[in-house]
Amino acid sequence: MAEPEHEQLAEALEQEAKELARKAQELRGEIDDVRQDWRRKQHDAQVPGAVPGEDEDAGEDSPPSGEDDGAG
Repeated sequence: MAEPEHEQLAEALEQEAKELARKAQELRGEIDDVRQDWRRKQHDAQVPGAVPGEDEDAGEDSPPSGEDDGAG
């Protein structure tokens, strides 16, 4: 007997949630890699424009000045 429509929908949504969680974890890893690379560049005098301490005052999760944080 075929699964009821609501059970199929629930399974599809669970799969989507798992995929989104996997992508979020992957993105967190990429963000960490980029952040570490930027910090290395800030301490390298050969990298133009990478001023040491330039972003240390801003919170880790706050957007740069002038950018919308998504809140209405």
